[in-house]
Amino acid sequence: MTNYDAMFTILCVIALFAIIYGPWQSLCTDYARQKLFEKRDELFNLAASGKLSFDSKVYKETRLQIERNIRFAHELTLPRFLLLSWLLNKNKRESSVSTLMHSIHNIPDHETRTLVLKLMKSTSSTMLYMMFAKSPIAMFLSLFIAMPLFYIFGEKQAINVKRKKAEQFIQIEANALPIKV
Repeated sequence: MTNYDAMFTILCVIALFAIIYGPWQSLCTDYARQKLFEKRDELFNLAASGKLSFDSKVYKETRLQIERNIRFAHELTLPRFLLLSWLLNKNKRESSVSTLMHSIHNIPDHETRTLVLKLMKSTSSTMLYMMFAKSPIAMFLSLFIAMPLFYIFGEKQAINVKRKKAEQFIQIEANALPIKV
């Protein structure tokens, strides 16, 4: 390896890090926010169609949850998420059903309840995907190590269980953020 090859390799690594920790972070956050705006529009359309009241607690809480995710999407990173989950487990606080999920489960119409649950699951998944896309280590590990192993050994259920727990932590984190209505 010549000095020029070594210099070129170092410059490529620096450029890669500059892209990953520069525009890539903003791109991931902006994409997630755009998806969340679409989910908020779906919620509005659901209420506009009369299936859900604009004045109902469910509509207000669901909209607030989505808006919190939009507002603080740039702050959700894998290290913060792992720290939060570790602290919650350390304090042995059971991640009980949030007030939002309790309200959603109390929607009398089954079709509307299913639509709102699907909407909230989709917003949580969007935040999870964003969080992993912003982490180069997580992307590498999930693409080249974890996903093939889970696929080979049929551990798809394990992924769903972990995803559900992660979605609960995202809701807990968003609920803990100070925001005025």
